[in-house]
Order: sequence, then C-alpha cells, then structure tokens
Amino acid sequence: MVGPILIIIAAILWAVDGLLRRNLYSLPPLTIVTLEHLIGTILLLPTLWFSKDRIKQITSQEWSVLGFTALLSGLIGTVLFTAALLQVHYLPMSIVFLLQKLQPVFVFATAVVVLKEHIKPSQLIWSTVALVAGFFMTFPTGTISLAGNTTLAALMALGAAAAWGTSTVFSRWLLLRLPANTTTALRFAATTLIGGAAILLFPSQQAIAQVTQKQLIDLIAIAISTGMVALVIYYQGLKRTNASTATVLELFFPTVAVIIDSYIYKTSLSPVQYMAGLILLFAAWKIAQQNQQLLKLQFASHQVKGDGRGTHLGYPTLNLVVPQGISLAHGIYAAKISFENSSYQGALHFGPVPTFAKTATTLEVYLLNTTVVPQKVLTGKLPIQVEIVARLREVIKFDSKTKLVAQISKDVKAVKSLVPK
Repeated sequence: MVGPILIIIAAILWAVDGLLRRNLYSLPPLTIVTLEHLIGTILLLPTLWFSKDRIKQITSQEWSVLGFTALLSGLIGTVLFTAALLQVHYLPMSIVFLLQKLQPVFVFATAVVVLKEHIKPSQLIWSTVALVAGFFMTFPTGTISLAGNTTLAALMALGAAAAWGTSTVFSRWLLLRLPANTTTALRFAATTLIGGAAILLFPSQQAIAQVTQKQLIDLIAIAISTGMVALVIYYQGLKRTNASTATVLELFFPTVAVIIDSYIYKTSLSPVQYMAGLILLFAAWKIAQQNQQLLKLQFASHQVKGDGRGTHLGYPTLNLVVPQGISLAHGIYAAKISFENSSYQGALHFGPVPTFAKTATTLEVYLLNTTVVPQKVLTGKLPIQVEIVARLREVIKFDSKTKLVAQISKDVKAVKSLVPK
C-alpha cells in the first residue's frame, strides 16, 4: 500500500500547487519557474555531488534528451501552466487542472511521430472524445468565447498538457537509463540554466530584483512541497505501483483542485462542465492504459553460463549476454521475460556485483512464476525477450548474504505488483 499512498500524496500536493502559484500573480511566469527550479537545484546539490561518477558517464545522446526534456517539461510546460493559473479572472483553477489531464493524448501523438508507433483506432477514438470533452468543459455553451482572456487561458493550459505529455516519452527514456534521483536533479539544473538564459533574452520577464520576501517564501514553499518534493514522492510511489493503478490514483489531482476551487474560491462549474470533466478523465484514463506499452524498453539476449551465486542464495537466475549498445543504468529492474510464446515476471540485475567483489557488468534475471526453463533456453539456443517495466533501485553492496537475501525478497515483492503474470 506504500506506493499508492505516495502517489495520492503527490497528486494532492500538485492540486495545492495552484494556491501557491496564484499568490505570485505580480511576477512574470518565466521568472517564477526559473527561481523555483533554482531553489530546487540548490536543494538537490548533494544528489548531484553523489551522482558525479554516473554523470561523467552520460552520453551525448542522453545529454540531448535531458536538455530537450528540461526545455519542454521543466520550462515551457511549467511556464504555460503557471501563466494559465495566473489568468484567475478568466478561467477557474479547476478547469486548468482538468485540461492538464489531456497529457495522455499528447503521449500517444508523440509515440506515433517519434517512436513510429502504429495508430490504434481505440486510441484515436478516445483522444477525440477527450479533446471534445475538454472543449465543452472550457466553453459549456459550445461557443468559443473571445471575451477577456478565456480562450488564451485555455490554450495555455492545453499547451502545458501538450508539453508535459510530449516530454513523458523522453522522460521515460531517461529514467530507464539513469537513476531517478540523478535524472530529477539534472532536470532541475538544466531548466534553471535554460530559464536563466531565456530571462536574459527577454527583458520583459526580468523581475528577479522585484521579488518580495513573501514571494520568495512562496517560491521556497513550492520547491519543497508541490514542486521538487512532490515529484520525488511521485517517482518513489511509481516504483511500487503498476502503471494502470497509478493512472487512476493521479485523478486525485484534478478532483482535489475542483474541491479547492469550490470551497476556497467559491467557483462552481456548470452541470455541462462537470459532465465534460468526467468524460475527459475517463477518456484520458483509457488512453493512458494503452500508452504504457509505448514507454517500455525491450531487447533480446541469450543465456550464458554463470557462477551459480543465485542458486546458493535461493534465487536461481538466468545469466544473459549483455546486448551490444544497450543504454541502461546499472540497477535492479522489474521486467517481463518471454520465450517460447510464454511470459514471466522477472527481477533483473544489470551491473557489477559489489557484494561478491565482481566489478564486471552482468545481466541476470530471476523468474518469479516458473521453475521450468526449456533446455534450448538454458543452452543459449533460444532467444530470451526482455521488456523493462520499472526501475526498482541502485546496485548496492551488502555487508552480508543475509542482508542481500532480505533485499532480494523485497525486490521480488515489488516485481509481483508491477509486472502482470
């Protein structure tokens, strides 16, 4: 239950985030986002220091994806979201948060364009339903309102959803190659640098000298609660929760936002908007379920002879050939293992084995729900398909075999909750 609880906490924090950002209405959105990420980067300096050895190994491709993700998700998405929230006189906060749940539509679109995925009719249908619902939620009469900045605020919220949804594919790519804490720290640092450069290019966004003590306190509060800390809590929860469950639990985010709007700001939605909001959330959930398949790392390998350590520990493993060119962070993963048209839950180790003073990189997997492995697999004559589902933890050196076995038991329990049988 720890994983789902952490996701709910993160979702509630994200909903409260709107309250804090609306107190910063006098500052330009770019200034708010840059200072927020600067504070987060300062708090994450210890993480950057302890990750310095892994950071030195980051490839140019990983740096490029990290920079693009920081630009799209950390800067553009957050700036548009903040700008939409600052349009308090034109669009209720709850609608901004509900429109943000259109992210799965853009995950699907990005996967089609970037990953060359084939369009599934069901995804196209539910994406259309979600977009239409989002329109009627914003304009319940069916007529686009040009009064005030209603349309502009809605487009900003939609732009934020597009930026965050699109970056999800690239963030997932990074998280399967770099440790989650390192990825988070580097993303905050990169967003700070990009935001600082943007402030220099756009003088109209320069208001750092005008930040009051109260606003600085609000910015620090965002960083240590609804911003950086909420993201870390969410990642820890996601490690322990299967994707489809996490998607449902994230609906606490817009639900709490609607409650806040109703009780604190006395803003109520019309029956049409409530109905459209429910339809949007359901459609987004359906799309998100199908999107999970687009965000997984897959590769093939073969069995090779190992040292037999797993058998002595009570967890016999298949020792696999490390595929050439694999870009995966050293760590322990939940994986789906397939051979001979059957799939199995697997706890996968990739990296050295420091507990036994083995410095060479090894790739081995323990199969949870079978003890019968075909001879063709054991002799390396039959390929083994590996699908990475989630990263569980770093490779750790244990003081004793007892502590190692205890941790493996925890890893196996996590795999059971993350990988379908």
